Amino acid sequence: MMKLLIVSATSSEISPLLKELILTRKVSKHFSSMKFLSSDIDVLITGVGMVATSFHLTKILSTHTYDRIINAGIAGSFSQFIDMGSVYEVVKDQFSEIGAENSSEFLTPFDLGFQEFNEFPFESGFLFNRDSFLSNSFPEASSITVNKVHGCEEEIAKIKLQYSPELETMEGAAFFYVCKMLSVPCAQLRSVSNLIEKRNKSAWDIPFAIESLNLALINILTDV
Repeated sequence: MMKLLIVSATSSEISPLLKELILTRKVSKHFSSMKFLSSDIDVLITGVGMVATSFHLTKILSTHTYDRIINAGIAGSFSQFIDMGSVYEVVKDQFSEIGAENSSEFLTPFDLGFQEFNEFPFESGFLFNRDSFLSNSFPEASSITVNKVHGCEEEIAKIKLQYSPELETMEGAAFFYVCKMLSVPCAQLRSVSNLIEKRNKSAWDIPFAIESLNLALINILTDV
């Protein structure tokens, strides 16, 4: 029987899914074992950000083995042509803030010579997730992973120029990094909650993004 782990930064992002699962064991506030139909599904709530995601995911994978892992959450979009509530599979991600600044540009660890562009798990400086087990069920997107979500027009313009990303999250690249380093099949699923622009929360639609994300998750689990 396939063993699946769902990873999310917050329980609110997957709350509709949690209502469909049967709790079999609550290990901690972060980790629970559940049932969905005939499938055993573990759920890991890491907390927001790369550090929390890296720690809690690595801790669980040191004692548990999974056939597949899905990172599920909401995301901001750099494109005004992406509809709110659209669900994407992120297949290309990167740590966009690690590096150094000089007077005119941002330098990545690869630019600085600290790491090779193609040193595993990176390819050309990016984290790719090719041949996903989701089998092209969702449109694909590229993303950046940040500690500080963008809300300043000047900084947004810079990041678009340097990376040309479609989405932005606070955990995705950390999730990919851990899964790639430990050779665990993984997928990152994101639902768009807002346009990345000058911060304007009145234009966000987090409830719709969560609804769309969880419908997608339930469909995936039904087909497992």
